[in-house]
Amino acid sequence: MIISGYSTIVPFIKHYGILLEKGKETFVLHNTPFRGTVKDSYKQFTKNHYKIRVEPSPLSGKSADYVEYMFSKCQGKYHLTKYNCEHFIACMTGQDRTSPQLKGYEKAGLATAILLLVFTRKK
Repeated sequence: MIISGYSTIVPFIKHYGILLEKGKETFVLHNTPFRGTVKDSYKQFTKNHYKIRVEPSPLSGKSADYVEYMFSKCQGKYHLTKYNCEHFIACMTGQDRTSPQLKGYEKAGLATAILLLVFTRKK
């Protein structure tokens, strides 16, 4: 399952992770800017995020051992444009590494730059 929520530190950015249920405990596997790929308790993750949402993923129904195996393969240092939390989710689920959220911000930035050029141009 994929878990997502907005960061309490940077509230306009959505953060993603993978839920791992192991025995009676629930963990969130995710990639963070300051710690890289980590395994946090569900309680710790939800303490720092709000508007939590859980959705099925290609890992739904897989064993905890398989999810941990994928986690070991997807270990990495965080990089905003090369390996953020969305890239991590793609790695964990066997998809092409992409970051739709980052692409959206890039488009918004480009549109803003064009508007600034158009409206600040001297006539």
